[in-house]
Amino acid sequence: MAETALRQHIALWRSVVRPDVRARIAADVERVTATGMFTGGPFTGRLEASVGAAFGRHAVAVRSGMDGMELLLETLCGRRRRVMVPGNCFASIPALAARFRAEVTAVPVEDVHLAVSPEVLRWPLDDRPVVVWIHHGGMVAAHAERTIAALRARGCTVVEDCAYVLADTRTPRGPGTWGDAALLSFAPTKPLSGPGGGAVLTADARLAQEITARRSHSGQEQRWAEGEVFLRNRAMGELDAVVAYHQWRDLDVKRQSLDEIAGTYLAEFARLGLDVLPHGRVPQPSWGRLCVDLGGAMSAVPARQALADRGIGGAVMFETPWFDYQGLAGCRPSLADDEQPWGELRALMGRTLLVPFHPALSPAECRAVADALSDVLGAGTEHHEGGRPTRTLSRVPHLPGRKSSSWSHP
Repeated sequence: MAETALRQHIALWRSVVRPDVRARIAADVERVTATGMFTGGPFTGRLEASVGAAFGRHAVAVRSGMDGMELLLETLCGRRRRVMVPGNCFASIPALAARFRAEVTAVPVEDVHLAVSPEVLRWPLDDRPVVVWIHHGGMVAAHAERTIAALRARGCTVVEDCAYVLADTRTPRGPGTWGDAALLSFAPTKPLSGPGGGAVLTADARLAQEITARRSHSGQEQRWAEGEVFLRNRAMGELDAVVAYHQWRDLDVKRQSLDEIAGTYLAEFARLGLDVLPHGRVPQPSWGRLCVDLGGAMSAVPARQALADRGIGGAVMFETPWFDYQGLAGCRPSLADDEQPWGELRALMGRTLLVPFHPALSPAECRAVADALSDVLGAGTEHHEGGRPTRTLSRVPHLPGRKSSSWSHP
């Protein structure tokens, strides 16, 4: 096993900047350093204009995707407004809402795309809450557009987290345009990776102006006098904007590369009879991560370690719902709530594993990952019959066909 780990290392994620893009970035970085304009310069403006035009929205560049979420919640959570957050999200999101004294509610998710369940429409929404909608791993649920539209029709404000989405800018409508606002990320671990940065998208000009005003902590004396607190600068730096701008312009190349890699994985899973994609989870051009469902074969934590022992990177999306953490215990669903969806959510999270998925992966590496995953899952379900060990996979294979690159879902 140690010999295998030494022989290969296939990373979960690698930031890829193509040579011609790298040359343009280097030239523009030199221009920025020559002018000394490290904030609020022309590349921040170019990034905002380019991203905004692609989505048909106002775009506001910010220091990170999480800063974008903070600015949105800070602006939208007045009067202790309720914020509905999927139970399988990064704990910082509900923590931000709680910090703004919002009433935070956990929302169940569906198990195909890990998105907010359409069952949320059965919940009381008369108070018109903010709903955070996360496109996990860039997966776009078939019901996402219509469920978001239904939420907005009932007075909810929907914020789309598109941090892992590889948007198809050739289509007029897609994820990032369905809600009242959305956010992008250019963090090192995201599909359009750079040293940092993010963007807030909205069709509401007044909201865009408010986010723009709030992203700086200086010049806020009047707001301080009125009782607000601005702790730090949340504007994107000009050097980050240079990288983000050029990575954004290279979006189509990255999306095509990852779409081909997803197809290679699908073929390898079929070759091995691996049923790790639930019915309905078919490759989409928006995918920025590859999330597999281990079913009853093995839980994700030991599977991740077993892959690491074979020199292959992996990650557990989240080990537990955010409301299980002590710091967010005050937001925990009450005992009076139906426990069933939360038990199902814990089981779903416990069997969801991220495997290597980045533009530099070769077909041979995809095959190596699939082979290792098959080996790990087989070992994970080892049992003894008649005194002899037998290795089997505990799921019946079901491999859906490849779906076309389209946001139009039935």
